[in-house]
Amino acid sequence: MLENLVRRLLSFAVRVLFRVRVEGLEHARDLDGNTLIVANHASWLDGLFLYLMLPWVPAFAVNTDTARRRPVRLALRFVNWLEMDHLNPVAIKSLVKLLREGQPTVVFPEGRVTTTGAPMKVYDGAGVIADKAGATILPVALCGLEYSRASLLRGLYRRRWLPRVTLRILPPRGLELDDTLRGGARRERAALQMTDTMREIAFAAAYRPETLFGALVRAAGTHGRGHLIVEDAGGARLNFGQLLTRCFVLGGAIAS
Repeated sequence: MLENLVRRLLSFAVRVLFRVRVEGLEHARDLDGNTLIVANHASWLDGLFLYLMLPWVPAFAVNTDTARRRPVRLALRFVNWLEMDHLNPVAIKSLVKLLREGQPTVVFPEGRVTTTGAPMKVYDGAGVIADKAGATILPVALCGLEYSRASLLRGLYRRRWLPRVTLRILPPRGLELDDTLRGGARRERAALQMTDTMREIAFAAAYRPETLFGALVRAAGTHGRGHLIVEDAGGARLNFGQLLTRCFVLGGAIAS
């Protein structure tokens, strides 16, 4: 009871501070039990947001290296979790057992937080777990946390303390594997389908239905108006602010 109260209060505070928006929550509400939640790994805060924003409390599969970090271990004291080694059959069997027992579980198939802003290598383990457990896969795209101070993208993005965060929950799906597939071929096919799911998550995290100019204005707000954006062959440079000013001047001249 106390745990639920603390979770609700913390969820309210995080929603307000990060202006959180959750899209596609209806895809998760009817699911329980044997559900494998897969998400992109944008920052060290990803697990917290999944813990607070999903309609039920999931367990977490945590990468071995990540689990050794002291702040992470402190946070893990409050949740159900298993250490995840994508190359360790025993760890994979433990996660399969947890799913079959009816515990929704979060796995980050990339294994570690992105250091480039682009998707990292997707390990085979997540696909094998989904296959062995017969789990329903629930993809979640985390958008905005890559701009937080908890990301590893210093120097690539203008990071800030409280970026706006969106969780896009995509339609659930299962692996589609031929019953005749066995051994390495089956593992490879499961891994390919999980990779396709992660690509869909990456697209959902990045895509916004907007005009080209709207994207330029948003990028200026994200990276800062002083961020260098273009340079010609002669060495002339423009930052976002200068480029936007020229767009308004040109637009006004055309309109007149």
